[in-house]
Amino acid sequence: MESKKRTEWRYAWLCRGLLSMLTAWVLVLEVKIKLWIAPSRQETSNLKNAQAAGVPSSGPAEVAQEIQELEDKLWEKINCAKRIKDRLISQFMQLDADIQANDKIISELMKKLNALKHEEAEDGVGNISTRADGVDTAQFNVLRILGVGGFGTVFLVRKKGGADAGRLYAMKVLEKSSIIRNDTPTHALTERLVLEAVRNLPFLATIHYAFQTDTKLYLVLDYARGGNLRTKSYERSFTEDEARIYISETILALEYLHKRGIMHRDVKLENILLDSDGHAVLSDFGVSKMFLPCEQHQAHSYCGTLGYMAPELIESSDAGYDMAVDWWSLGIVTHELLTGGESPFETRSVSQTRKEIIHRIIEDEPCIQNDLSVHAKDFISKLLVKDPRKRLGGGEDGAEELKRHPFLNGMNWSDLEQKKISAPFAPQETNESQGSNSVEESSPISFAGSPIFSAATQTTLTNLPDSQFPNCDDIFWGYSYVSPSVHCS
Repeated sequence: MESKKRTEWRYAWLCRGLLSMLTAWVLVLEVKIKLWIAPSRQETSNLKNAQAAGVPSSGPAEVAQEIQELEDKLWEKINCAKRIKDRLISQFMQLDADIQANDKIISELMKKLNALKHEEAEDGVGNISTRADGVDTAQFNVLRILGVGGFGTVFLVRKKGGADAGRLYAMKVLEKSSIIRNDTPTHALTERLVLEAVRNLPFLATIHYAFQTDTKLYLVLDYARGGNLRTKSYERSFTEDEARIYISETILALEYLHKRGIMHRDVKLENILLDSDGHAVLSDFGVSKMFLPCEQHQAHSYCGTLGYMAPELIESSDAGYDMAVDWWSLGIVTHELLTGGESPFETRSVSQTRKEIIHRIIEDEPCIQNDLSVHAKDFISKLLVKDPRKRLGGGEDGAEELKRHPFLNGMNWSDLEQKKISAPFAPQETNESQGSNSVEESSPISFAGSPIFSAATQTTLTNLPDSQFPNCDDIFWGYSYVSPSVHCS
């Protein structure tokens, strides 16, 4: 499909080029004809004036000869232009024939490729539409729902069979139809690539499997037993010492991302999970931007969660924005952790429109609570500087600027990276098939508009309703993945 579009584009481009050349030749010819005719007309006028004044001049025969010579020159030039035009038309027709021949070759190759895909599917080998090295939906039991998002749902699942039989995972299920309708296939593919790129890095979500069916995409990740920081901030208030550990672990996570050319763009309390030991796990890379090594770290897309967006991201100028947007979001997260979920630009007790929130972020100074320590207020205010170049972390040193701030004085970054520093909160052991940290079990849950099982029901993913969307295979080609640890097992 893409090859055909490129061919059509080249075809149209060449046509425009040839027409432009012909037009240029015609214009040149017209100018030259005017230049040749002008002297002749002047000579004829001079001849008439001389005759009227009685001045002897050459006879009619000489004038007729000059006119004939001029006509011969004009016809010679016209014939030359015609020969050039005929040559161009001949070359154009040959080019058209070559393009048609190439299209035929491409069509034959596509037929052969589709035939090979069909043969592999019948043999049960390499069918990435439903498999990833033998992994599919039938190998997971759904225990309950962990969360419901815009494009899909996150489930707690238990693996059936294989070296990791019985292990609990969080499975993110995305609807292809929703992704395509919202024109975000690139986001889904980028999320999968980012998860693979950051695998086994501390404080970042770890992927184990990725596969797809005709209607859905599946990401199988580590199960974060402790829920997310948004829920915990409502359940309890954190002291500055406790919040400092979560903030420091998130700083390390963002530092790992930025060094690998990855911009998160959606850092918020809901996306900072807590693992079985209570350590922070930065997740949800659905709107992340992944840069090539030689590419300038500048983005222009409008994405993320409004309350956490930096001013330069909201305004979407031609200059774009860079990694500093993540440090702005961290400033919002820090304030919310220390104030029980209160944002410096939003008030939960007062209803505010989207326009009012945008105005506050772009124009107003952050409203930082006075009961925070001097260092905490200074840390937050420097993260929420409007100018990204003056923002803490916006300079060349990046995360090192945050690590040197007095608010984080005394943090042993080496021990923190190795998780030798205990987390402030350790999740309690629960019966995972019946435990908390999910939606209310009495609440009916809908998935893509269809009723789904209750949270307490054990089932398989094959029971999930489908929403068919045609021609998805090529869009999500290469999505499947199995972690090296599974291969080694």
